[in-house]
Amino acid sequence: MSKQSSGKRAIHRLSAKACENSKSGVHPVHGAGWGKDYSLTDGGGLYLLVRASGSKLWQYGYRHGGKEQTLSLGPYPAVSLTEARSRHAAAREVLAAGKNPIVEARQQEASKRRDTFGALFGEWIEVEKPDWAPANLKKITALAEANLLPQLKDRPVAEVRPPELLAVLRRIEARGALEMAHRCASILDNVFGLALGSGRSETNPALGLRSLLKTPQTKHRAAITDPKLMGELMRNIAAYSGGPVVRAALRLSALTFLRPGELRQAPWSGVDFEAGEMLIPVAIRKLKTKEKRTAKPHWVPLSKQAVELLRGLHALTGRSPFIFPGERSPRTRPMSDGAVLAALRTLGYGKDTMSAHGFRGMATSALMEMGFKREAVDRQLAHKDKDAVFAAYDRSDYRDERRRMMQAWADYLDSLKREKARQAEA
Repeated sequence: MSKQSSGKRAIHRLSAKACENSKSGVHPVHGAGWGKDYSLTDGGGLYLLVRASGSKLWQYGYRHGGKEQTLSLGPYPAVSLTEARSRHAAAREVLAAGKNPIVEARQQEASKRRDTFGALFGEWIEVEKPDWAPANLKKITALAEANLLPQLKDRPVAEVRPPELLAVLRRIEARGALEMAHRCASILDNVFGLALGSGRSETNPALGLRSLLKTPQTKHRAAITDPKLMGELMRNIAAYSGGPVVRAALRLSALTFLRPGELRQAPWSGVDFEAGEMLIPVAIRKLKTKEKRTAKPHWVPLSKQAVELLRGLHALTGRSPFIFPGERSPRTRPMSDGAVLAALRTLGYGKDTMSAHGFRGMATSALMEMGFKREAVDRQLAHKDKDAVFAAYDRSDYRDERRRMMQAWADYLDSLKREKARQAEA
């Protein structure tokens, strides 16, 4: 009994009512008690298969390459009679062109899976992964898995419109996670930018959504700027008993005011004792992915005090590639990202008093008061100039002034550190 002849009426077009009234176990000819599957034909090979189990499925029976084939067009009533006829017509056009509708349907389904937001997010991660630190990769992936993929994973990127994305971001915003909402908006912009660039979407629906979100409040990292308190901090660091490597990290944080992540991951290969300088590799700098492709290592002139500190530290950690290696895996991992902050807390500095990033704020305030150029201070901090026109024309590294500045800064810290002793002598 063939698929197109078993249990079928004479060929005629179905009605919506006939589809609705069809029931398993009730054959249109044999009546009630029919315990097998049967079909209701609509013509041209299209029929509704009514299963004994109770489900109903639209199917298209045809011949291709001398063989009988059956293409499933979807379940009824999820796929209506009108929609089934539309899918049937499209499949017949494929067959008329000499192609196999089943093969084409499978290829289209595979293409849809490649063109979903989840698939594009995975592609974007693979593209950017070489330029990201493992911690950053883990953070971005977790952010998307928690906030974006549950709603968007299976959505074809070509079908997504701005209101849908804005609704996702608004839900994050409603939790009070404003900064998280902005980061998610950035992820969406990158993923849909890839979709647009690769021809899988004609627009980027995430473009401009960040401007519609509430602006997160800027979190100012605690920093000591009072000279008396700065001197006390330096004396406390000198007296720190938690270990020589962490104590050196605290001192070098003050002397170089590098970002904590750059300091703890800094390699010995970047240190030039004779020249009195060190280079922070692009791979560990805090830069956007696109910036890393053209960026250069950050040049850090070292004061005499910093060179002396590093020479002494080299005897302790010189066998590791890291200036500040981790305790458990010194050859493969740098110091924990919380080591300097934990040391500050041990010294009695709370979160509202001093942070690991606070050394940067401490130096900035003092150096500006000491009369050094803002541009030189910004270069040493590795800040990007917000004035794009100025940045385009000002290509100077201010190296001479920065070298003088870093030595003056180290001398100033030493003078503050000795201040209490001078007061006691007086």
